[in-house]
Amino acid sequence: MAVSGVLTALMVITLGCTSRPTAPPSSTPPISAAPTAVDIASACRHPNAIASTNRPVHVGEPGAPSVGPLSFHPYPYRAGYPTKMIIHAVHDSPQPVVLRGYRCIDGRILPFNYTRDPSTLPTPPYTAQQLQELGDPVATLKPMPAGADALGYALFSDAGQWLVTLAQGGTIVGVLRIDVEPWCGRLICESSTITAGQHQGAAHPRRVPPG
Repeated sequence: MAVSGVLTALMVITLGCTSRPTAPPSSTPPISAAPTAVDIASACRHPNAIASTNRPVHVGEPGAPSVGPLSFHPYPYRAGYPTKMIIHAVHDSPQPVVLRGYRCIDGRILPFNYTRDPSTLPTPPYTAQQLQELGDPVATLKPMPAGADALGYALFSDAGQWLVTLAQGGTIVGVLRIDVEPWCGRLICESSTITAGQHQGAAHPRRVPPG
């Protein structure tokens, strides 16, 4: 997507309106207003980067999905469980970074947990409502030097496409789309909500019968 198109999509999210400005204003207002589902859907079609729970990319790997100074590394998804996501500083990030997330199809808020001790949370699995209540609608990452990691969780209520906006100093610097889908590696899942057994105590999936 052309740079001008990316900036237009980011401005739409920031302003929370459905009209498309012909040119971005000289300064972007703080992202306090909630964007509409139409705005979110547009940004979901044209993100700066795409991450997937079905194709984990290790920290430091070439081609890791990156927005601004940060790369994003979601772990495999399991319905009803928080999804671990490492955020890695590829370059120095001298300012706090504010994350907000939305479900692409309807704008539902994506909660994060980058501040609470997971051991203090109730035992999963959780309902979609519990996931909303256990997370924070906004995650603020402290300044990080290059090579540092922020360890936390994204609380996806279900599979699908989700959008994460990144802002520094009240200005959006980019958007990330996360394609959330079950992952079983070379195994066949029993259902669309079960993932490989190595993630957060997931049930063991059914193995492919030998050929």
